[in-house]
Amino acid sequence: MGSGINFFTAEKDWTPTSLGVWQDRDVSADVPADATGVIVRCYAAADGKVDVRPNGSTAAGWDKLIQRHAYNFAKLDASRIFEAYITTSGDKIWGVGYTSDGSDGFLNPPDYRVTTLNTWETKTITELPDGATGVIV
Repeated sequence: MGSGINFFTAEKDWTPTSLGVWQDRDVSADVPADATGVIVRCYAAADGKVDVRPNGSTAAGWDKLIQRHAYNFAKLDASRIFEAYITTSGDKIWGVGYTSDGSDGFLNPPDYRVTTLNTWETKTITELPDGATGVIV
């Protein structure tokens, strides 16, 4: 049995074409039918919002991506679609891999953001399904 996490040998460009709106990204040509989610690398050309979420989610996403590069995860729907958001034409979202083998995600993920800057915080993860063996935060 595999790990459920699969990486591409080369990144896939899944950058939306519209700015400032959540846009559907159909990745059915890049991931197999049993894929349950995508792992992406987000790049913000300037301080702004670059994020992904499951199709149909109402999650607001990150307010700003200040670090320029960040990795993220989005659950796929049955048609292998997720939603992506960029602020400027220089922003990018690349697919680096996908999950399968029973891996799952949330439609509206819990918020585990850091609440106090420059300090370590303990986060208790209580929303895991029975039998879960790992988590991507």
